[in-house]
Amino acid sequence: MANIFVKAGLAPDEANIEAEVLVWANLRGIDSHGVLRIPSYLDSIDTGLMNTRPDIKTIKETPAVLFVDADRAMGPVVTTEVMNRVTEKAKSVGIGWGLLRENTHQGAMGYYS
Repeated sequence: MANIFVKAGLAPDEANIEAEVLVWANLRGIDSHGVLRIPSYLDSIDTGLMNTRPDIKTIKETPAVLFVDADRAMGPVVTTEVMNRVTEKAKSVGIGWGLLRENTHQGAMGYYS
């Protein structure tokens, strides 16, 4: 599955994240957010709704808050990155809050917790 996303333009490490999130959903019975999303993701890439080479930018950052412009990145790719960063904030100051804009479909939200 990751190879499909590599052929669509994602970097291999990002394609692995995308595949992992989709499989995670299927293994937990959340089929609506699993591998059946692949055709719609590929269509979104082809039409430019999803950006395989986004310019992800931090808009604002404080010790507890992170605000990121995802530039239409694949949802799981940027969401995993933001969750990792806000988790570190929470370890440091007791709370971590992330906000994304210009994001695309994130898949099953339970994955990130």
